[in-house]
Amino acid sequence: MSDQVEIWGLGLMGLSLAAGLMQSDQAFTVYGMDSSAAARTHAAAQGVHIGRAPRPRWVVLAVPPLAVVPVLAAATARLEPGTVVTDLTSVKHHVLPALAALPRQLRVASSHPMTGRERGGSQNFQATLYADRIWALIPVPGRESPEAEMRALVEPLGARLLTVPASRHDRLAARTSHLPYLSALALTAVAHGDRDTPTLMGPGFLGATRTAAAPPELWSEILDANRDELLAALRDYVAELTTWEAALSSMPTDHLRTRIQAIQEMRTRWSS
Repeated sequence: MSDQVEIWGLGLMGLSLAAGLMQSDQAFTVYGMDSSAAARTHAAAQGVHIGRAPRPRWVVLAVPPLAVVPVLAAATARLEPGTVVTDLTSVKHHVLPALAALPRQLRVASSHPMTGRERGGSQNFQATLYADRIWALIPVPGRESPEAEMRALVEPLGARLLTVPASRHDRLAARTSHLPYLSALALTAVAHGDRDTPTLMGPGFLGATRTAAAPPELWSEILDANRDELLAALRDYVAELTTWEAALSSMPTDHLRTRIQAIQEMRTRWSS
């Protein structure tokens, strides 16, 4: 007998989750809800059952940050005790109180898969989107974290569950996800000032600016929701760029090389 998963939001993240589960070695039956008729039609063509699941083991909210709390009430109506409810948003401080307030018979956890694409929407779904990715599990204060149940959901996708305290998540996300998006926008704006830029764009520049093509509707919500942590990260980033400005103004080549190597060693330690 297959496990039922109910996904609210059938865009890039939601439909990629559905497709990944249906193509995994485990038996999943996926149901989905979305306000967009086009998204529902596209998801149905991939094998998603449109509508509420009769007895879902998991209910997953794959909607933008500002939609989580409004959708949560409808998504958790008439669920059986023990159902796991989670969201996939990249900002948590406004979501956790709403999850904590859910009925005690439901099992709740916030989560954030560290993946995505620069193009959103159901038409850009990818069944392998979560493979080999970290899936952050953020315990909800005052509630027991359903770690085993979440592993049963994400490991068939090839993802690795990692518990991250709520107090740290938004700070880390600001520095590893939201700040890089701002950096991509800034690099694009700086290079756009030269009309000959397109003739000399190499893979480094294209990779560094890839996320600048991401949906502005979604990212404006993310930046606003994590404004305080992002401002702190941005100040640190500006300070680092200022240090490089000073280095380029006065350091000889061998000192520049030493500084580059020191930072490269920082990055190497992440993968060791």
